[in-house]
Amino acid sequence: MGDTKMRIGLALAATLGLWLTSGDVVHAADCGSADEISITELNWPSGAFFANLHQIVLSKGYGCNATLTPGDTASSTASMAARGKPDINPELWVDNVKDFWAKVTAEKKVYAAGHPVIEGGIEGFFIPKYVAEAHPDLKSITDLAKFKDLFPDPADPSKGVLYTCQPGWSCEVLIANMAKAFKLDSTFNLFSPGSSAALDATIVKAYQRKEPIVTYYWAPTPLLGKYPMVRLEMPPYVEGTCNNDKNCTSPKPSDFPPGKIVTAVSTAAKDKAPGPAKYLAAFTIKNQVVSQMLAWADDNKATPADTAKQFLKTHEEIWTKWVPADVAARVKAGL
Repeated sequence: MGDTKMRIGLALAATLGLWLTSGDVVHAADCGSADEISITELNWPSGAFFANLHQIVLSKGYGCNATLTPGDTASSTASMAARGKPDINPELWVDNVKDFWAKVTAEKKVYAAGHPVIEGGIEGFFIPKYVAEAHPDLKSITDLAKFKDLFPDPADPSKGVLYTCQPGWSCEVLIANMAKAFKLDSTFNLFSPGSSAALDATIVKAYQRKEPIVTYYWAPTPLLGKYPMVRLEMPPYVEGTCNNDKNCTSPKPSDFPPGKIVTAVSTAAKDKAPGPAKYLAAFTIKNQVVSQMLAWADDNKATPADTAKQFLKTHEEIWTKWVPADVAARVKAGL
């Protein structure tokens, strides 16, 4: 009887061991590779949020050895071009790195797996929603000159004030040329608060006091997730203007360049991890949802990892469409 029990116990143990081993193999095979898959954790809110989402889904859902590498656009693109690492840049603004993108895509080192933000990046001139509701005739950039007295410049009350981006950003030159192109330079002064944090503080102060303000801003961002703002309509974007050139003598009325954002992935990672590559191709979120998640993070002093987990817990209707059902189940269990 003892021998029989022992044989049964050994058989069960062997079966359990086989089941666990085969389960582990299947889990690893979902990734396609045991090699490290490195993800740039970019140093701005949306880029860090996307990076942590990928790390959780790839590690918990696909069983990948997915790691985060701190970085920014310059360091990430330089490393991808030279070494093919990191494997994933979760939020690459292509127009900011045209030379890099042309080179690595021509060499087939890197490709655009997908578009993390459905509408792309958004830049523009914004007014608070309460201003738009109180002044329904103020709809576009071409209407703005008629409303200069609504936005008086404290330093020069004869003109309105249009808040711009921080000095040194590419938008600084672009906005200066836009002001000339739309003939706003005769009715508005341009003013930069000096930093993105100071610009945020200026907008929040105006919002809390329900004061009129017109300002440059961009999305996805925490601020637009918290404070409803309306983008002034612009004419279509015109290709080939000199609006980005500080020496431009004939700027043209034009919208901001389209904010093309891609999930940049090394072709080596795609080849060795086809399952995760399909997920990265499917990954895309509406701009407003991203801004709302970043606003939640700001309100709760949450880390990018916390924000990613919160998104996965509260937006299953979005992310479960990116992955097979078994991968989704493992992600949920991992949370």
